[in-house]
Amino acid sequence: MEIGEKNKNININFLKKGEIVFLLFFILILILIIFLYWFYSKDNLNILGNKFISSEAHARLITRAMYEDGLTDTERTELFKETIIEAEKKLIEIPDDKSANYNLFFSYYNLGYLDKAESVLKNYLEKVDYFDSKFNMYFSGILLENGKVEESERYRLRAIEIEPQFSFISPTKFILEVKILGVENEK
Repeated sequence: MEIGEKNKNININFLKKGEIVFLLFFILILILIIFLYWFYSKDNLNILGNKFISSEAHARLITRAMYEDGLTDTERTELFKETIIEAEKKLIEIPDDKSANYNLFFSYYNLGYLDKAESVLKNYLEKVDYFDSKFNMYFSGILLENGKVEESERYRLRAIEIEPQFSFISPTKFILEVKILGVENEK
């Protein structure tokens, strides 16, 4: 019987050692999580915080400009201008950010800066995503508004090639859907 009791003691001691190892591992993971939280907090690593704030800022501003009821054209214009500032900040950090590129284009377009809106879309399509069908349709519409009919048709056909359902939509109708302000377009 003494031999069996020794085996039980050995197993019990082994489990206790395993529990201690597990507990130490758990504490180590907890310390790592606390350290990472501290390290990435806005106070200690402002770069991450700024990217998050910048990303939210242009999206929040464009959403207000687009959907908030009761705004005057002047107030919407100011929101579009603020969106441009925030989207440009974001694009300095992350040049291929799709939402920042879209919000920048959308704001320029609504403020009547067709050349700048065209430039944003052209840059995005050339450097980031040639196969983005919506950006191709927006670009086609901007080109059409700027009187570049042949080039507009080339981008419209590219959008249709990527997504055939766009064959039923004219670039003019597509681009006018993003028009909010009653601002006269500059050419």
